[in-house]
Amino acid sequence: MLLQQLIKDLPLQAIGSTEIEISGLTSDSRKVRPGFLFMAEPGLTVDGHDYLNQARSAGAVAFLVEHSTVSDLTQIVAPSTRSLLGVLAARFYHQPADQIRMIGITGTKGKTTTAFLLEHFLRSAGKASGLMGSVQFRAGETIEQSGYTTLPAVELQAHLARAVDLGCSHMVMEVSSHALAQRRVGGIDFDTAIFTNLTHDHLDFHGTMENYLQAKTMLFQHLGNCESGRKGPKRAVINIDDPAAKQVIASCVVPFYTFGLNAKAQVHADDLELKLAETAFRFSWPGGTAKVELPLVGRFNVYNFLAAFTAGLAEGLAAEAMLRSVADFAGVPGRFQQIRCGQAFPVIVDYAHTEDSLRQVLQTAREFTKGRLLLTFGCTGDRDRSKRPVMGKLAAELADFVIITSDDPHSEKPEDIIREVYAGIDPNCQTVELQPDRAKAIDQLITMAKPGDTVILAGKGHERVQIFKDYQLPFADEIKASECLQRLGYNQGKEV
Repeated sequence: MLLQQLIKDLPLQAIGSTEIEISGLTSDSRKVRPGFLFMAEPGLTVDGHDYLNQARSAGAVAFLVEHSTVSDLTQIVAPSTRSLLGVLAARFYHQPADQIRMIGITGTKGKTTTAFLLEHFLRSAGKASGLMGSVQFRAGETIEQSGYTTLPAVELQAHLARAVDLGCSHMVMEVSSHALAQRRVGGIDFDTAIFTNLTHDHLDFHGTMENYLQAKTMLFQHLGNCESGRKGPKRAVINIDDPAAKQVIASCVVPFYTFGLNAKAQVHADDLELKLAETAFRFSWPGGTAKVELPLVGRFNVYNFLAAFTAGLAEGLAAEAMLRSVADFAGVPGRFQQIRCGQAFPVIVDYAHTEDSLRQVLQTAREFTKGRLLLTFGCTGDRDRSKRPVMGKLAAELADFVIITSDDPHSEKPEDIIREVYAGIDPNCQTVELQPDRAKAIDQLITMAKPGDTVILAGKGHERVQIFKDYQLPFADEIKASECLQRLGYNQGKEV
């Protein structure tokens, strides 16, 4: 694509010729190839403007910058390069989001399970649906593991273009607050937006809960007028039980549906029965009522089901068809995932990495635990430090025995993170131990478990690596737990 076509009618200043063929674009100097436009994006710790020479050496033919510099290459100057990354990427890949129904899900918790459920409903209804989020990219028969909740702008548009090429008519996508604040989803015309909840998280990035909520509401502010939707009507789907719902609703410029356990919600559930393998409840929607046996555990998963079901209604799916397909739902990797090797106690892997999500997992497990509730967890490095002692205090109060261990320390020392988590715990507490080696912590916890106990491995969920300052190690809680159970003499794959 010619550079002049790429930047046509945008508020930009061109220095040099724009009659240049652009073969690709990136904001990562390590990914520059001959013919690329290098987009210099100011980041949290580094500034892309410091890597112009590296980009030029790698073959860049033009720069997108916020201030001009001495160079023989064409420069496109913009007030904010970040705000244009998504727009330019969408243009380069021929506006893929304009050719597919885009369903965005935002909220602190529940995005992944809601996305998997909704994509399951769409697929069961015969829709050529895709999925993008923290666990997988899925389009047609293509399934790839993911490293992001929401991909960077260029990679995001490239994946959407692939989904279009693979015949997808609907894309269900997790949309993080970071992605919204950083304009990664610029150039995407969303059709349905879902709000799950808002709890304490990511304050290292947003600073305040008010800023965090403001980032979330951007998804709803940009939905536009439903009558002008090029791909059909636009709708919002909102958890009315969440205290932030009023602000989300106020930000909506399109009709919205509500869900929750509150009888005022348009789609609501009651009479919950929490069990080890499923959750049963009654629920109603504008077209009827039904009794559901959801093959997922916990009150929080009832909310995820309601969100997905309500969004399905917004997308025109039949309620009865969605209800029939529930029994076939296989679950989500790393979300209250039970490791079954024939042992006489549940071992559960969950992604819980915030105070509220950890509380929900522990309270849910307590419902069916006759013996002790055994927990190991850690906190991620280079992230919101304020939640560490809070999570430590919560763990000590709700679990019977806790091993505080390492998560993904990134640039921090695991021992330093563990100390900050432990700072929230009464020093006289006798039921908490510290073990920086996560594999040893998992081994110890499973080895000490007896019939009637429940083992919770929290924090990493579906993740397959452990991230340190200068390297990564292959690591999966699911695999480590299975290996430990097999060493103890249990048979892999046998039901508990």
